[in-house]
Amino acid sequence: MTLGTNHPRNHGREAQQITLNMLLRNRKVAYKVEPAGYCSGKARKTLWLTPCNWKGVILPFTNSVADLINIERGKWEARHPFDGRVLASGISETDVVRAAIEKIWN
Repeated sequence: MTLGTNHPRNHGREAQQITLNMLLRNRKVAYKVEPAGYCSGKARKTLWLTPCNWKGVILPFTNSVADLINIERGKWEARHPFDGRVLASGISETDVVRAAIEKIWN
């Protein structure tokens, strides 16, 4: 959080990307994010996950696992696509994708 503002700033983009890459490699998973329009005035995207092997061969993306919603500046949430419960939250899209993969992918 910076002084004089109400919103957190994301200064750790590189650290978030490195953490996400390590998680993807360790859990052998690939992800894809697609825009899904707007939901009650908020940007909404769809997160897709699929397994991949140690050579990096990716299986087809078949099921979406979460809806990524930009709640406000500096706040993203990953919600279950059917019942709307919050799976993860964070300060950036990358941070939320990482947290959602940790929560969903075993």
